[in-house]
Amino acid sequence: MQLSFSIEVPKLGDFLVEKSRRAHNRIVKQVVTEVLTTHWRKRIPGHFQRPAHQKYGYAERNKRYRIQKQRKYGTSIDLVRTGRTRHAMTTQYRITIGGQGDGVVGKLHLRFPFAGGTRRFRKPGSRQAITIEQMAREIETITPDEIREINEQVLAAYLKHVETDTSPRQRVKV
Repeated sequence: MQLSFSIEVPKLGDFLVEKSRRAHNRIVKQVVTEVLTTHWRKRIPGHFQRPAHQKYGYAERNKRYRIQKQRKYGTSIDLVRTGRTRHAMTTQYRITIGGQGDGVVGKLHLRFPFAGGTRRFRKPGSRQAITIEQMAREIETITPDEIREINEQVLAAYLKHVETDTSPRQRVKV
């Protein structure tokens, strides 16, 4: 499962007059890595708690299913049965960053620790009301307040990196 969202990254001309495009790209990639790591540490665990159902608008689970789940596993929290998925998604992640200039894209990769965890598997004839695709969409959900907070973090981190960046421009000798 890939978690990707758009981040408003300051443009080169807005803050960096004396910095090169290369320095801007390096700083933006550092900032995106920091923000995605912070998102994984702070917000992903919240998807496996009871208030997440209302906060992120999870699909309604069947009452009978919730009762059976409570009886068998001791919990009726969405996305949690034995806790294996919660543990895997809150302890393992991978970040990939690509692009340059205004087109820098960062992706946070998480994986469900069961068959079909990549979203490519679909059990034919399944009667499940909540599918792997639905669970993945629930974990990918980001509220407007969180997006606003993420954009503020990006701007603050970008400005901090610009102010503290002391690396000289490197020249290539031919």
